[in-house]
Amino acid sequence: MKCVKHWRHRPRIAAVAAMIVASVTPASGAADDTPLLSRLAEAMAGRFDTQCQCANGSASPGERFVDWRQRIDAPALGDYVFYQQLNRGDKLTLYRQRILVLRQRPDSDRVEQVTYALREAERYVDGGASDAVFDDLGTDRLEPVFDDGCEQVWTATGSGFIGYVNPETCRIVSKRTGKPRRIEARTTIGLDGLSLVERGYDDDGNQLFGTPPGESLSLWRVDDGGRIP
Repeated sequence: MKCVKHWRHRPRIAAVAAMIVASVTPASGAADDTPLLSRLAEAMAGRFDTQCQCANGSASPGERFVDWRQRIDAPALGDYVFYQQLNRGDKLTLYRQRILVLRQRPDSDRVEQVTYALREAERYVDGGASDAVFDDLGTDRLEPVFDDGCEQVWTATGSGFIGYVNPETCRIVSKRTGKPRRIEARTTIGLDGLSLVERGYDDDGNQLFGTPPGESLSLWRVDDGGRIP
């Protein structure tokens, strides 16, 4: 996934590039002592678009999606917290809002992400009236999207970071059908953008919905994830 973009935030994009490169090839061959959590947070912040407004006119097939991830200050939830907003379609209609909380796994070089839905989601559309809207955000205003075992676990890769929800451990009960479902999700983040996979299976491993086998949704990094204008 490669997109030539007229960046509006070159210093910030350069910092992201440095973080990703450091995660793969530390200086002098030594182990990088910057925590994975910090490097991942630096790379995760951004606005990502399936239609890159760039010189080569790149675009992923199908419906347009924009995935915006802004790091926010929400002390009650931790030090590494993101507001995520997904818009879709020609008019970029609001599709999904989430709070992502990143934590270092104890005794592990991995980071886990717990995902929440907002109880008063309308307050936070486009990041709310100001950044201060998140200051008093706590678990009383959130609902876990999935149960324990559905955390997205992040690791560094040769080209960035990959977060995975394992269907072997992520088992939910569908609110619509009352039947068990196993959830798989994979997010890959690199300098140029990210790719998304989301699938649901029954207990026999038959895919019921989500990204077709062998495919993913590709989104280009189009800016640094600051507030939506």
